[in-house]
Amino acid sequence: MQADVIEADVVKDEARERIRRARVALDHAEQQLAPRNWRQVLGNAPLPALIAGGLLGGFVLGALSPKWWSRAGAALFGSGARLARSPFGPPIFAALWTTILLPPRRPVARPASVSAAAPAGA
Repeated sequence: MQADVIEADVVKDEARERIRRARVALDHAEQQLAPRNWRQVLGNAPLPALIAGGLLGGFVLGALSPKWWSRAGAALFGSGARLARSPFGPPIFAALWTTILLPPRRPVARPASVSAAAPAGA
């Protein structure tokens, strides 16, 4: 009886160790997928484009009045709040979120035998 308990404990410990190793491997893989610096995040944008974007953004911030910015912010965040309360808000948010997070799909190359067998009108 006691041997069965000890054997069950050993099996549990082995399972816990396998789970721990799997989690460590998953963490390592996630770290490899994460962007390492700001150039990877911005997609290797050239420096002149970044400088021009910063200058343009600064010009727009300075040229438009605070009254205009307050109205624009109220419209943007007010409509966002209305959308979040609507029944369509969460599904729309989930669709946008998954579109942003998922990498683009690569087209699957069809073997030559499959493309040759396709009808001519297709």
